[in-house]
Amino acid sequence: MSGTSSNGTHFLIEFGSLHRTQMRKSGIKQPDLRWLPDTFCVGWGIGLWKEVESSRAPSSSSLPSEPRNFYMKLFSRMTPLGVIVIGATVAGAWVHPSARALASGRYSLPTWSVMGSSSHGVAVRPALTIDRAQRQVQTYVNQYGNRHLVIDEIVQFQRNFYAIVKDTSTGHGAFEVLVNKTSGLVFPEYGPAMMWNTEYGMMRGRTTGGMMGHQTAGGSMTISTANAAREARQWLLKHQAGTIAETPDRFPGYYTIHFRRNGVIAGMLSINEYTGQIWYHNWHGKFISIKKVNG
Repeated sequence: MSGTSSNGTHFLIEFGSLHRTQMRKSGIKQPDLRWLPDTFCVGWGIGLWKEVESSRAPSSSSLPSEPRNFYMKLFSRMTPLGVIVIGATVAGAWVHPSARALASGRYSLPTWSVMGSSSHGVAVRPALTIDRAQRQVQTYVNQYGNRHLVIDEIVQFQRNFYAIVKDTSTGHGAFEVLVNKTSGLVFPEYGPAMMWNTEYGMMRGRTTGGMMGHQTAGGSMTISTANAAREARQWLLKHQAGTIAETPDRFPGYYTIHFRRNGVIAGMLSINEYTGQIWYHNWHGKFISIKKVNG
């Protein structure tokens, strides 16, 4: 097998291993073949992408000027087995409902574990209660081994549970997580928690920029808490008229602000601490309940 195919295969194996580890951490002890199509399709898709990237010339930052020659070169380096596997993956993506849902964006990587299982006649686990979601988050937090990290609050929404984890040594938020309402899987919240958090996010310690508004922890902060509250009110006046912003929760690199309508949580948004960019959270659904833990 060629070097690039080997790299893609190794990546697929690592992806599957990570998937199994996450399932064990979420309390699912027995193997379940319902996850196989999702893991396989996602893993091989990413592996193929890595092969495409590795096939490019080191000095090139974009596709060659003649795509046909590029793809001919790529597929000529693949073994017959690789071609068969990709063909089976594409067919599986059309046949398997959860794989189609993943491809269409109806749910994302952290929540693939049991989505779509009911269509196969397999019993679905009962939905989590807010108390069990709290226990799941506590187990997740314990893995950091930091006694200063505590759960501030748990919010139950239509699509997921949301939790704020606070750092008692600073008095500010440390990070935000979501909990899958079916599997109990805990993972960093989408958007700002992943892309803007300068201590716990994906971009910590890196110098980045562009449309996501990334900054490094050593950058110059320009947005104060008062400014963030004012920016939030102006945005809500334009996009969510009739709502009232709560006091901003500060996290490393950004703020998150809950807003209410008629006294009930109606949503939240985040503001980048360095650029002032606003990111509306559109992945929660309708508010159901809230539990203050250490808040």
